[in-house]
Amino acid sequence: MLSIAEFDANQVSRMDLSPANFEVTRYATANKPNFLHWHGSSLYVSSNTTTSRYVGRYDDPNASTNSTLLAAVAAPSTTFIPFGLAVYNDTTLYIANAGTNSIDVIDPSTNDITPELFLSGFDKPMGIRIYKNILYIAENDGGTISTIDLTSTKPVRTEISSSINNPIDIEVNDMGIFIMQENPNRIIPIKNTLGLNEFETTALTVYPNPSSDYLNMGHIPNTTEFIIYDSLGQMVNKGLVEPHTNSKIRIKDLTAGIYFLHLKNNTPIKFIKK
Repeated sequence: MLSIAEFDANQVSRMDLSPANFEVTRYATANKPNFLHWHGSSLYVSSNTTTSRYVGRYDDPNASTNSTLLAAVAAPSTTFIPFGLAVYNDTTLYIANAGTNSIDVIDPSTNDITPELFLSGFDKPMGIRIYKNILYIAENDGGTISTIDLTSTKPVRTEISSSINNPIDIEVNDMGIFIMQENPNRIIPIKNTLGLNEFETTALTVYPNPSSDYLNMGHIPNTTEFIIYDSLGQMVNKGLVEPHTNSKIRIKDLTAGIYFLHLKNNTPIKFIKK
């Protein structure tokens, strides 16, 4: 099931992704919804218009009216401007607050609707994601991706990528880090920079590089999914690499240019198709 925030329609919709359906139905009413985040059976939604700034929660996935307010409805003069949301556990909800350039936190299991400051010093934080105890933040005005180690007793902001045009949202998984850009409108992958260990990566190289027909990767111990993106962040090929002494991926059908190969538990690899 895919949840969709419809800003101008003042509603949250959902789409059944089963092969025979793809029907879009209204899930709940919401005042100018922006960012959505599922945790368990609860759907969190943020809104930040000039007259309504809040974070809400829908607890029953089959109901359209059961909403529990989590963050204060704020007047236009206040500094609470919520965007991205991420739940770390059942008692910790992180909120990207662009009004104070901070990450705020609130316990969604209580009736308290006033979030507290968790960490400041960001440049218009928008999309946020949690992956293996690391909070990733897309800073729209700063053009950067930063992280916070949530297990640290003294959390700090660490910049891992810069010079990204207007990043709005972010996704992080075993395949890498993916950024939604506002200008231009596209999704791009970025490398796991600075040797961060949260990906538990293994060393892997491809050869020859540049190549015209195949990428050789040496021994792959297990069947592994791969995805290839072009320089604009568009997926151009995907499949499985079988475990062989000399594993190969066919790239003969790609046009000449720069590409990024993503394999599970490995950092993205740049290669050139001749």
